[in-house]
Amino acid sequence: MPQDNVIADAEILTPGRLSELTDLSDGEGITHESPEDRFAAALAEFQERLDDLLAAAQRVGEVTDQDGVALVDTLGYENSNVRSTLGEVTDLVSEWRGARRRAGRMRADRDQSGEAR
Repeated sequence: MPQDNVIADAEILTPGRLSELTDLSDGEGITHESPEDRFAAALAEFQERLDDLLAAAQRVGEVTDQDGVALVDTLGYENSNVRSTLGEVTDLVSEWRGARRRAGRMRADRDQSGEAR
C-alpha cells in the first residue's frame, strides 16, 4: 500500500501559500508544449488574423457609390495609425524572412560533422 512520507523542510500547501505562489508566477500557465509547438500555434493564429485583415480590406474595396465606382478609389483612405501598424508588421515579417535565409545559409556552411567550416 502507498504511504505518505514527510519531505524535510517542506511547507504544507495551504490555500494562502498557493495564492502567494500564483502571484509569483509570470502569468503563463504550465504547458507541456514544445517551443516549436507554441511557435506553430502562434503562426497559425497570425495567419488567421492576416486572413481576417485581407477579408476586411476586400470588404472596404467592395463598397461602391450609386454609379458602381468603389469609394476607396474616389475617396481614398488615410489613417496614420493603420499605416504605422502595417509598417511595423511588414518590418517584422521581413526580419523573420531574413532570419530564415540566414539560418539556411548557416546550415549550408556546416559540414556533416556539424562543425562550422
